[in-house]
Amino acid sequence: MMPNGRMTAAGVLIAMAIVPAQLAAQDATPLRGPAAPTVRAVRGTIRVDGRLDDALYNTTEAIGSFVQQEPDEGKPATEKTDAWVFFDDDMIYVAARCWESHPERRVANEMRRDTNQLRQNDTFAVLFDTFHDRRNGYLFTANAIGGLGDSQITDEGPPNVDWNTVWRFETGEFDGGWTVEMAIPFKSLRYQSGREQIWGINLRRVVRWKNEWSYLAQVPRALTTFRGILKVSSAATLVGLQVPSGTRMIELKPYALSGLATDTTVTPRLSTDATKRIGGDLKYGLTQNVTADVTVNTDFAQVEVDEQQVNLTRFNLFFPEKRDFFLENLGTFAFAGRASAGLGAGSGVTAISFSAGGSVSTAGAFRRFAPADD
Repeated sequence: MMPNGRMTAAGVLIAMAIVPAQLAAQDATPLRGPAAPTVRAVRGTIRVDGRLDDALYNTTEAIGSFVQQEPDEGKPATEKTDAWVFFDDDMIYVAARCWESHPERRVANEMRRDTNQLRQNDTFAVLFDTFHDRRNGYLFTANAIGGLGDSQITDEGPPNVDWNTVWRFETGEFDGGWTVEMAIPFKSLRYQSGREQIWGINLRRVVRWKNEWSYLAQVPRALTTFRGILKVSSAATLVGLQVPSGTRMIELKPYALSGLATDTTVTPRLSTDATKRIGGDLKYGLTQNVTADVTVNTDFAQVEVDEQQVNLTRFNLFFPEKRDFFLENLGTFAFAGRASAGLGAGSGVTAISFSAGGSVSTAGAFRRFAPADD
């Protein structure tokens, strides 16, 4: 026990994220967007430099025929987009050549990660439905100057933008527009078992000066602009993909803290009292569907600072979840279509939050348990 009677965080908290493949792979023939295409991934490795000059681009037919959501629903996009999907034993690559009739009008002024203002820029985005359940997915977005966003979508609800994973991209320019190459490690994603995979995929191009939002697979205009990509059930089908075993995924985040304290108001008097603390978080992929999260002496102070809020109402303030240990599959805590992070955070019925504990996720039904914070 610490002097103030609070229990220390010594010990190990273990979370198992279990998603049985046979349940996650269920497909009850959901409704899809009109004429949703089928995309074939091509095996090959590219150099991620934003130039699109690898030999694979010359031998692989580009994905095109984007369809507008805004402003003219269902009509072909007015600005041409060529896209490709490649993969190797470690990465899945998505590349695009974004043609522009007026490159000087391009809007690109945002560099902050996951900011809502990114939607006010010209961007290219990809959605992966890795379990092909037409409900859940991962979203990756980039603009022409290095601004990026990544989020996790649960049950076609508001995205959890505080979910961050390891990936990279590079952009470039050519006479007729701009280019982007993304490299996303397989170990940064969760997917069902088996080497041969079928995923859902959608691609989005935003031309902000025209207010034009276009997609590879059409989404309804009723889902206004940036919400259209959340329509996972309208996504196209990605075939030809071969994935590695998920057991190689490992992520370690250690920390060490030390300090000196002097307090002349207590008895006995403290003078340069030394403190130290060591701990960390470990994420390890046991299989494609089972991920172990382990935390020792969890230091919840080492997370992003809470947003500043001014409360002029009679309602309690709500602060989004920022602790890494609880961010994965956080969307399953979103009751009544509300999220504890990202779009819709802080309104409606909010998510349950704990200061410490473990989590169990089975077939997308996420559960958490925690000791009382006394």
